Amino acid sequence: MAALVGLVLIVMVDGGGGGPVVEAAAEPEIVEASVPQRDAIDRRLDCIAWFESRNYPLAYNRTSGASGLLQFLPSTWRTTPQARLSIWDPVAQRAAGRYMIEAGRVREWSVVRAGLC
Repeated sequence: MAALVGLVLIVMVDGGGGGPVVEAAAEPEIVEASVPQRDAIDRRLDCIAWFESRNYPLAYNRTSGASGLLQFLPSTWRTTPQARLSIWDPVAQRAAGRYMIEAGRVREWSVVRAGLC
């Protein structure tokens, strides 16, 4: 989990009604952020998804039969650990895409071979 550091400004008002406002020094505050860390594979998958489907998880190519966010062919989908899941599931598509990249199969996407991602 990432930690973000912010500044908190403490303002005190004199209770005497209309008295001077005293500003204390800004104190650092650490806020835990649940922002997931994105790695190079995530960025590459974002690129592939943009070129393949414009990030539309229900995209379908009538000519090739490629489906979903990353435009998996049914035959390729069956070779991934996510084969038992729906090819239309964008989370499963990204997991399958990560599997393929980690397995050295990134060049199966034409946008990668073309140097676009």
